[in-house]
Amino acid sequence: MLKNSQKKILLTDHFAGLKRKEERKSSGALTIVILILLFACAVLYLRMQYDPERRKELILGKLYIDHTWVEVIRLHEKYHSETAAGQYFFNLALLEKDELCNRMFTCRQDYHGKLLSLPRTKENLNKAFHFYYAIGMINEAYHLAYESMVIYGYQAENLKMLVKTDLINGNYAIAERHINILKKTLLYRKWAFRYEKMLYNPSIVLSDVDLGRKVKLRPHFDFFLSPDDRDNLDMLLIANPDNTKAFECRMASVSYTHLRAHETVLDLVCRLLLEKKNNST
Repeated sequence: MLKNSQKKILLTDHFAGLKRKEERKSSGALTIVILILLFACAVLYLRMQYDPERRKELILGKLYIDHTWVEVIRLHEKYHSETAAGQYFFNLALLEKDELCNRMFTCRQDYHGKLLSLPRTKENLNKAFHFYYAIGMINEAYHLAYESMVIYGYQAENLKMLVKTDLINGNYAIAERHINILKKTLLYRKWAFRYEKMLYNPSIVLSDVDLGRKVKLRPHFDFFLSPDDRDNLDMLLIANPDNTKAFECRMASVSYTHLRAHETVLDLVCRLLLEKKNNST
C-alpha cells in the first residue's frame, strides 16, 4: 500500500505532466497561428508590391534580347505596355522587323514618339545600348556596355553586348576574354560557345544574320556624338547613306514634330527621301 505522501507525489507528478502537455499544445497552436499570420502578411505585401506594368516591361525586354521580335510586337499590341521601357522595346522590335514606320502608331505611344532611344543615364545603360546596336552605331553600343560593366560589374547583358560589338569591330582578343567569362556560367555557356566559333574568323561574322547586318550598317567614318539622337541619326545617314535602319528611325522620330507643324505625311516622306538621295550623291 502507498503512503499518503507517496500518493500526493504521484498525483502531483501526474497533474504536472498534464499541465506540460497542455502548455505544449498551446505553444504549438500559437506557433501555427503566428506562421499563418506571417504568411498572410507576406502574401499581402507581395500583392501590394506587384506591378503588372513592370512585369510587362520585363517580359518584353527578355523577349527582345532573345531576338523573338515577333512575340514582342504581338504582346505589346495585345496588352499595351504603359512604361517607357516597354514601349521602347516594342519600337526596337518593329525596327528590327523593318516595320517601324508601318506599325509604330498602331499602339499607344505615350511619350510623343520619343521612345526610339532612351536617355544615356546610369539607370538606363543596360537598355540604352540596344538602340545604338540596332541602328549600327556599334562604337556607342560598346561604350555604353563597357560603362555598364564598370558601374555594375559583370552582367550577362553587358558582356554579351561587348562580345558582339568586339566581333563586329574585329577586336577578337577582347571578345575572347568576355566569352571565357560567359563560358563559366551555367545559363550562358551555350551562347558563349556559339560566339566562340566566330573568333578570328571574319567570314563567319559576316555570314551571321545579326552580326552581318550590323557590319553593313556601321558608319563609314567617325563623327562626334550629339546629346540629341535625331542629330546622330542625321550624321549616321551621311556617314552611311545605305543605313535603312537609321533612315526608318529618322522618319519616325520627326513625324510628331512635322505633323504638328502642318506637314503632311506625304510631304514628310518625300522630303526625307530627297534628303537621303542628296546625301548619297
